[in-house]
Amino acid sequence: MTFFFNPMAVEGNGIHNQRFLSPEFLEGFAYAARRCRELGLRFSVAGGTGWPFGGPAVTTGDAAQRLRRLVLPVATNGVPQPPVLGEGEQVVAVFKGTNRISRRSLTDGSWNSRAGGPEPVTVYVAGPTRMRVKRPALGGEGWVASTSYNGLQRVRSPSASLW
Repeated sequence: MTFFFNPMAVEGNGIHNQRFLSPEFLEGFAYAARRCRELGLRFSVAGGTGWPFGGPAVTTGDAAQRLRRLVLPVATNGVPQPPVLGEGEQVVAVFKGTNRISRRSLTDGSWNSRAGGPEPVTVYVAGPTRMRVKRPALGGEGWVASTSYNGLQRVRSPSASLW
């Protein structure tokens, strides 16, 4: 069995790493695949450049996701300060105690917490973890992919003719 690993070494001292999926990279990859076939070896490929899998083709929508729970204090006017959302984040549920309230009433100020007492508001926010691929190949930097990510077609297409 042969394991194809990129990058092989740190740049310098006559060593040059190829950018992940570049023509130069695919040329070396194809050579390894052909040579394994000639020698009767099994050739295996891992689906990414680092761990966990991901890379430049992974958008914030395709990235690993998380659910955050925020407890918002209620202001003196009875309206909680809406949470600050990052790129790709959205409010999925809002509760005051065990009562669910609408997301719109939280942001437009139409809901007043004084009617239900001084309890804080609990907000659930879904969005990307912002976790990056660790030790990626050159050009393989990016977000970690969700377990439901099906973007391998974008990566497979340049290398499909190699084997």
